[in-house]
Amino acid sequence: MSRVLMVDIGGVIMSHTKVGDFYPPLPDVFSVLARLKNELFGENIFLVSSGDIAFRIQIYEWLKNYSFPHATGIPLPNTHFGYKRSEKTRICLELKVTHAIDDRRETLMHLHQAGIKNLYHFQGREDEDGKFLSVVPFIKHVASWQEVAKELLGS
Repeated sequence: MSRVLMVDIGGVIMSHTKVGDFYPPLPDVFSVLARLKNELFGENIFLVSSGDIAFRIQIYEWLKNYSFPHATGIPLPNTHFGYKRSEKTRICLELKVTHAIDDRRETLMHLHQAGIKNLYHFQGREDEDGKFLSVVPFIKHVASWQEVAKELLGS
């Protein structure tokens, strides 16, 4: 069975915090995603997010401005969107995702309920403190992209 990785964008690839007029990429994200592509997942890495058309355009512009495809080897067509967060589960099932990285426990809870086993909670969000705790035993918390590399690649 092939390994397939889903990576959320906001709060996982790009920061939620503006620096000047920009949302910077999180530290080490490009290098670790490039390693994951080359060493473990090949062409099976997909960015999955949710939002309206304006949000999607902003994300595509961000990915282009930061030369994301060149830096990681992950092409822009590997980016998928739903209008609502709940649609991420359907997208992941269609893509046959086996591993998922997201900053929302709510999303990871839905992915767990859909049968996806390898779930990584990236940093987390204050608005979910004390919520969606039933999924905690089934997820691994990772605080950085270096921790993602250690969990998935052993280094």
